[in-house]
Amino acid sequence: MSAAILDTVVTESAPEASEALLSDATVELAHLRLLLVAKMQWRPHGVGSPSHAYAAQRAEVRRLRNRYFEKIDEIAMRFGVQAAMNAQDEVERTLASSRTASECMHQDAEDEFGD
Repeated sequence: MSAAILDTVVTESAPEASEALLSDATVELAHLRLLLVAKMQWRPHGVGSPSHAYAAQRAEVRRLRNRYFEKIDEIAMRFGVQAAMNAQDEVERTLASSRTASECMHQDAEDEFGD
């Protein structure tokens, strides 16, 4: 049985399995988003040529961004456009709220320790 037919059978015959697969895909999307944000914030220190390091970083950011949007497309093709939009919103909202909390904790530490 081909993978596409098997996917259709699994999706149509077991809604729980479909939800689990969507959840797994959303976790993968969140992982890609986190890697993308981390890579965009990375600054080379003590590396040979800074221009070479930045060029490599830009290439990696482009690759991760493309993979992120490809994953959204995969979710849309498999579970529907609305599910993909919901997954993207959930990932971006969760990451944004995590960053806000992290920034608040970092600011509190700076205030307390004078860093």
